[in-house]
Amino acid sequence: MEPIDVTAQFDQAGNARPSRFTWKKGIVLVESTGRQWLADDGWHVLVLDGVGNAYELVFVATERRWYLRQATAKPASG
Repeated sequence: MEPIDVTAQFDQAGNARPSRFTWKKGIVLVESTGRQWLADDGWHVLVLDGVGNAYELVFVATERRWYLRQATAKPASG
C-alpha cells in the first residue's frame, strides 16, 4: 500500500467521505464514494474520480494515515 494525503470527513456513523487525495504528484477529485468495510488492515473505501477511474483507499486508525491500496483505470473507449 502507498501512503497518500486524503481530504475526508467522517459522518456520525463512522463512514468516511473522501473528497480528494494526492497521488502521483497530482490531485484526484472524488466524484462518488462506494462500498466501505472494516478489515484487519484498516477501513477500506471505494471511490470513483470524474472520469470513472476506481480507487481503493484504506484508513489505518492506529497510524492516523491513509493509503492507496489499488487504482483501476477506466478502459479507453475506441
